Amino acid sequence: MMQARFDLRSFCRSAVALCATACLVAAQAGCSTMALRGGTGRLTMTSTDTEWVLTPDLRTAVYTTSDIAAADIYLSDLPLERLANLDDDLSGASGSLVHIRLFLLPRAGSTPIDSTACNITLRHVIIASPGPGARPVIGVYGGGGFLLPSGSPGDRTIGGRLSEVTVRLTASTEGFEDLFETGVVSGRFGATLNADAANALAARVRQLDDRAAGRAPVRR
Repeated sequence: MMQARFDLRSFCRSAVALCATACLVAAQAGCSTMALRGGTGRLTMTSTDTEWVLTPDLRTAVYTTSDIAAADIYLSDLPLERLANLDDDLSGASGSLVHIRLFLLPRAGSTPIDSTACNITLRHVIIASPGPGARPVIGVYGGGGFLLPSGSPGDRTIGGRLSEVTVRLTASTEGFEDLFETGVVSGRFGATLNADAANALAARVRQLDDRAAGRAPVRR
C-alpha cells in the first residue's frame, strides 16, 4: 500500500494549503542521507496504525553528558538560533525537535544487546504552524526502546542506530491532530558534543512539553 505524503502543517486543522518545509516522505519513496552537525544520519517516524511517515530534514545534532544520563542527544530540523531563544514563540515555524536520553550503555555479556531491550527514552516534539506568522500547535510523542551507540559519551561525536522505538502522543495543544496514533522511530544519527547548545535545546523541550501539557511556563 502506498504510504501517505504530508506537510507538517497538515497537523493543524487549517483550510490553508501551504507548501512543505520539511522532508516528509513515504518510506518507499526514499530520501537522501541527511547532513547533520557532527555526522550523517536519518530518522523516520512511521505510524503502525495509519499510512503516515515523517522523515524530518535534521540539521542540528548535539549532545551532552550528565550525572543522570550517559548522553542527552538533541536533533532538529529547525534553526538552532530560534530554538535556543526561549522568548521566540516559534511563530511561522514547522518542524521537529527530538530528545534521546541514553541511560544505559549496552555491554556484551552484561546487558542485553537486542532490539527488544530498552536503554533510551525518546521524545519527538512536532511543531506545526498553520501559516506565516501564526503561533504553532504542538504535539509531543514519547516512548522508549533500544539504541546501539557508536562512540562513547564524552567523545567529540557520538552516533547510533535506533531500532523501532515505539512512541505515542503524550501531550498536545488545542488544534493538534494526531495522525500517527502509535508510531515507531528508526534510523541512524550522529551528534557533536556541545553542552551549551544541548542545554539550550533541553530548555526548549521542557518549554514545549509544558505548553503541550497545559502547565504554566517555568524558567529553569
